[in-house]
Amino acid sequence: PPGGHKHEPRAVALSGDGGLLASASDGEARVWSLGSRQCVRSLACGYGLSVAFVAGNKLVAVGTKSGGLQLYELATGELVHENASAHSGAVWSLAVEPGGTGLLSASADKTVATWSVVGEGGGGGASLA
Repeated sequence: PPGGHKHEPRAVALSGDGGLLASASDGEARVWSLGSRQCVRSLACGYGLSVAFVAGNKLVAVGTKSGGLQLYELATGELVHENASAHSGAVWSLAVEPGGTGLLSASADKTVATWSVVGEGGGGGASLA
């Protein structure tokens, strides 16, 4: 469809309020308004295999084929944190802990990791610890 991905999407996630959908593919993640069915933000990322909304839907996390985790501020589309070596294999899956400040990642390296989301973007930055 017009405005769709250049490459096939590999993952989707709903925002906590159900109003937004994030999708990830090779080289980009997109955030869509479910109400208007329009893309509201494009995020230049690695080869995205997993995606999640965190920090009260203020940040979008992308897990990549190379084992990295990337955090983007939803309001600006800015990459606010990247851990290029979060895993030694592809990040197949992301899950958000209740409350939205904890992130779990599952990888082809046969590990599951727990991350704390520190900050919410908005000029104050954000990171994974």
